[in-house]
Amino acid sequence: MAQVLRGTVTDFPGFDERADAETLRKAMKGLGSSG
Repeated sequence: MAQVLRGTVTDFPGFDERADAETLRKAMKGLGSSG
């Protein structure tokens, strides 16, 4: 019997990597991190 492995992370509809990256950048900047 073959073992089937599947990831637990799935696509998120409407994911916008640029908007999320900008949000994270602003949050880190607010914490005093350079970025």
